[in-house]
Amino acid sequence: MYTITFYSFKGGVGRTLSLVNIGVELARTGRKVLLVDSDLEAPGIDTFAELRAPEGQLGLVDYITDYRANYTGSDVVPDASRYLYESPISRSEKRKRLKGKLWVMPAGRQDGHYAARLAGIDWQELYSQQQGFLLFEDLKAQWKDTLAPDYVLVDSRTGHTEVGGICTRQLADAVVLLFFPNRQNLEGLKQVTAAIQQENASRKEKEQIDVVFVPSNVPHLDDEEEILKRSMRDFVRALAPKAPDDIVTIHRYDSLHLVQQAIFVLKHRKSRLAKQYRSLLRRLVQNNVEDRLGAIDYLRRHLAVADAGYIIGPRAHDRVEAILQHHAHDADVCFHAALLYKKLSLFDRAIPWFEKAIGIARSTGKAISPQALIDCAEVRLTRGDKDQAKRDVLESLQRSDLPPYLIGRAVRFLHDADPLAIESAARLPAISQLDEPAVVRVTEYLMASRELLRTSKCILVAWKEAYSQTQDKDDSGWRNQLVLTLIGLGDFGEAVQLLESRIQGESDPDIADVFNYAMASWGLTGQVPLPHLQKVLELDREPGPSDANYEQCLALVLALLGQTQEVRDRIGNARCLIEKIPVPTFSCWRYLTVSNEEFRADLDALGRCLDTGDIAPAFLEHQVQGPPQ
Repeated sequence: MYTITFYSFKGGVGRTLSLVNIGVELARTGRKVLLVDSDLEAPGIDTFAELRAPEGQLGLVDYITDYRANYTGSDVVPDASRYLYESPISRSEKRKRLKGKLWVMPAGRQDGHYAARLAGIDWQELYSQQQGFLLFEDLKAQWKDTLAPDYVLVDSRTGHTEVGGICTRQLADAVVLLFFPNRQNLEGLKQVTAAIQQENASRKEKEQIDVVFVPSNVPHLDDEEEILKRSMRDFVRALAPKAPDDIVTIHRYDSLHLVQQAIFVLKHRKSRLAKQYRSLLRRLVQNNVEDRLGAIDYLRRHLAVADAGYIIGPRAHDRVEAILQHHAHDADVCFHAALLYKKLSLFDRAIPWFEKAIGIARSTGKAISPQALIDCAEVRLTRGDKDQAKRDVLESLQRSDLPPYLIGRAVRFLHDADPLAIESAARLPAISQLDEPAVVRVTEYLMASRELLRTSKCILVAWKEAYSQTQDKDDSGWRNQLVLTLIGLGDFGEAVQLLESRIQGESDPDIADVFNYAMASWGLTGQVPLPHLQKVLELDREPGPSDANYEQCLALVLALLGQTQEVRDRIGNARCLIEKIPVPTFSCWRYLTVSNEEFRADLDALGRCLDTGDIAPAFLEHQVQGPPQ
């Protein structure tokens, strides 16, 4: 059971509306939720149509009043189940909108005597003379024993009050502080946050109250004068200097549906307001180590933080350990924790949790995650365990539904573990059952290093043998990829043989085929094939720069034909294009896929060659000796 208190120093920020939407969305997604209305002076949870209380329903004020009326100094407390009810939307079979359960403990029976009963509660006497602290501890225990809720959401009253202190410090595992970002709220929240910090100082690390700051009812306008930015900076510095990423904003939303007290996550799920509530929910459940989905979200969030290069602090490490204690038998949680440890280079921690995730899948008869096997293999390679890495990769390739990028990773790790195993691996279901576009994408992942090109060739050849019955179909994609691989390897003779039939006798051959044929012929004979280079220029019908690789290829052709000025223009085009699309790009200088920095270096090399007149691309350095195989 995880208790979240929603508090605001001032009203008008949509606190109750936020709580109701978060609670309903939790129940809609399968959690069991109890909503508690502790805003006793201005109760509002049961005024929503979907949460309407039965006639005469008792609530929190009645619970406390009955306890005080019958207090004898013993530990006898009222039965909490009399003071709460299951919401109509949770009971309804026709409107089956909730996968979980939703209960409400209202402020109290709304009759002519409610105000008198509330005024009759002496909070100081309750705590000092009538064991009020134990009363609320027992109430929490009854919630847990009677309902076993996943979440209890408490709506606290505004200002500095006794009830506010009970809700934000005694009951809460987390507090959502909603505020409009002005000076009045800043000064008011300082006292509240200081009290929570003082409470945390007396608690163990794992029992700390989490605080989530939520600017609410904020105008959704341009902040050209940075008014909001400066205000939020002041709030962060004063209230949350160590947790600026905890800020989640709910913008002002103008809609007449607010008059009807519509629950937006139910009736207007695509609205901006509903989306912001779901964002807040994701942030809240990440704090709850017992929530499986929240735990996975927390691990994913910190994996993204680590990917961005930020440091993961000690408290986050402690929370990951707490998550694993609660979910040690959940394969997905174990897998995501292992991924995070892998990203942090904590390989000795990562391997056991990868193995745990794989072991759980095996023991339960579920399909083992191929990504877990592949990531585990990668970590094993860093530890020098090539034999087990090989076994993990080969097991992952038994699946026939792997996406190309995962197959590409698996093959790269198999190459590092045992290059001789590639040929047999190419006949496993993951590769042999691919269609042509997919096998091309797989081998594109292998074009990043010359060492992997032999592996790429092996896969392309083996795949084609397995699909020999499709020889009469268009195989241009497979053939183009094999040509690039062969030229990159220096197997120029094989590349020439593959391309001859595609360009000879064709009045309008493909420009890429003619260019690659020219490069392969050059590599095979050592002679610049001028007629084919001229043909490339004739086929150049692009109205303007297309991509960096195309411009680089034309620059190389023009350089070999001695058209120096045009070369520099093409190199300039390529530089501009590589800056616009900062992703790895195929370079005809090396016949490899390279980084932007490497691509620029290749352009520089071509430019320097213009001065010497000696054009010598890097791919020519790797000619295979002997006849084609």
